[in-house]
Amino acid sequence: MAATRILIVEDEAVVAMDIQDRLEGLGYRVPGVAQSAEEALALMNRERPDLVLMDISIKGPVDGVLTAQAIQRDFRVPVVFLTAYADEETLRRARLSEAFGYLVKPFRERDLHTAIEMSLAKHQAEVKLRDREKRFAATLRHVAEGILTTDEQGRITLLNLEAERLTGWPRAEAMGQPAAEVFRLSWSEGTKPQSHPVSQVLASGQAVKLDAEASLAARDGGECPIAGTASPLGNGEPGSRGVVLVFRDVTRERQTETQMRNTQKYESLGVLAGGLAHDFNNLLTPVLGFAGLAQASLPADSPVLPMLAQIEDSAKRAAELVRQMLAYSGKARVARIPSNSPPLSRTWIGSWNMCCPRRPSWSCRSTPTCRSSRPMRHSSSR
Repeated sequence: MAATRILIVEDEAVVAMDIQDRLEGLGYRVPGVAQSAEEALALMNRERPDLVLMDISIKGPVDGVLTAQAIQRDFRVPVVFLTAYADEETLRRARLSEAFGYLVKPFRERDLHTAIEMSLAKHQAEVKLRDREKRFAATLRHVAEGILTTDEQGRITLLNLEAERLTGWPRAEAMGQPAAEVFRLSWSEGTKPQSHPVSQVLASGQAVKLDAEASLAARDGGECPIAGTASPLGNGEPGSRGVVLVFRDVTRERQTETQMRNTQKYESLGVLAGGLAHDFNNLLTPVLGFAGLAQASLPADSPVLPMLAQIEDSAKRAAELVRQMLAYSGKARVARIPSNSPPLSRTWIGSWNMCCPRRPSWSCRSTPTCRSSRPMRHSSSR
């Protein structure tokens, strides 16, 4: 395992040499010693050390605190401060710089070793945490549902891609905006509007479902029905640290539900039509039978024959209506109908089977006698 590389920033040469000897005695490697901020940044660019020991008072117009801030900002390397002064102002500035450690001169070798190891461990933990946060943010960014989070004031702190698409707000513009401005709800006429879900969660600390009657009003003026929940972030108490709102577009779900309801209506109508057709057919059978017998028993010049013929014709037309009702109800017999227009046949068949999935189903196939045409076939499915 390679030795940890530590840069020393110290403007007193004797002190810097003593620190370097101690570090090397502890098994660390010192790639360089800087006396000013300019030298320190140049060594950082060239050597890329694992940690920096920074004296707060160094040569030049830029002190150690400002230099440490620049190093942490540009290189993401932990910094441990060294100083002979422990006054409150120095400590305050060191805390604001988010340094990883602080040693007051003179210090013991054991304290130096402990400060370095603790700073390295803390830095590694922060790197892992940042990586996890990046992966988590990337996951949230690309999930299929819209995700929106707010702070305790109800202002937007996160908006993923799907939330951007549904609301019409780019994330950069939405950040910091009130949730009610970005996630705007609308209600149909006659429906009583409810308070915004983010406001409900912030007031109660309890998760709430989005109103089923509400629609999301996008920034461009479009609307879509939505479903989802708003939940508290934090401990769930009123005034918690924020709200997470998860939602999705349910337009297709609503359309599917409508189609299912229509299908059920068609099925009910089919059952009714089948029953009526069966009863009506029973009534027509004797009418047709007796009309035929009466015609056969009368002389050819009988004035009644035209009336009987009209009765028979009307009964046959009624029988055709019965046949159509049976076809709708799914109780018709199999029939083959030749067609010389395959594209038109396929289009008609697709529309029929999609609209009436439980009525007689139709299909196309070629026959040995006519390859150019594709006769249609329908079969009853109950």
